Amino acid sequence: MKKHKPTIAAIANEANVSPATVSRVINHRNLVNESTIQQVEDAMLRLGIAVNEKKKINNEKKKREITGWYEKYYRIMRTRAYEIVRDYHIADDMLSEAFIKVFNNYEEIRKLEEPQIAFYLISIIRNISIDYTRKQKRENAHVNLGFEDNEIEKIPDDDESTYPEIIYARKELQDNLKKYMDKLSQRDAELIVYKYLWNMSEKEISEMFHIKQEQVHVYVGRAKKRLFKIIKKEMEIE
Repeated sequence: MKKHKPTIAAIANEANVSPATVSRVINHRNLVNESTIQQVEDAMLRLGIAVNEKKKINNEKKKREITGWYEKYYRIMRTRAYEIVRDYHIADDMLSEAFIKVFNNYEEIRKLEEPQIAFYLISIIRNISIDYTRKQKRENAHVNLGFEDNEIEKIPDDDESTYPEIIYARKELQDNLKKYMDKLSQRDAELIVYKYLWNMSEKEISEMFHIKQEQVHVYVGRAKKRLFKIIKKEMEIE
């Protein structure tokens, strides 16, 4: 007797999820959280359906990369969130929400290079924190959120214009800088960006690069000298 292949409905029943969820796991995994994917894949295995090993490998790589981004950037992201929401507990919530977005936008982010990844992550946490602050302001006009009444309205809307790759494209200064900074080492480029574009403190930079705080100005100074040397050389050629 011919053995029938289990249907999506059968998998859904075994996994205790909806058929639509099973379909998303199979066809659009980026729309489903990891625990649900594992739940559905376990059900598939129980029903004798081979799970694509390549997808498992890719998922492990995805987890490693996102964990690496978290370990590298969570301090500055948490700080940026706190500057907006003025509460460390809420800032931690914003950080969690940010990394859900990072997970869902992984394929887009992984195509970027440093320091664009850093720009992207900072943009995400900033926008989420601003959205939260706006929502709180609407819900309770009397709550003091650390902003003057007209300051919230001055904050740009959360749209694509705030994302780093578009910031690079739209700001002439950053366009020119990027052209020269591409010739720097990744470390030097990051130092320039963090110090002069983000106005990060020496303490924040020292934590990110695992160097002594008093050494930051030395490393930044050397990076700046190398950048100026590249700019001078390029201008002579032009």
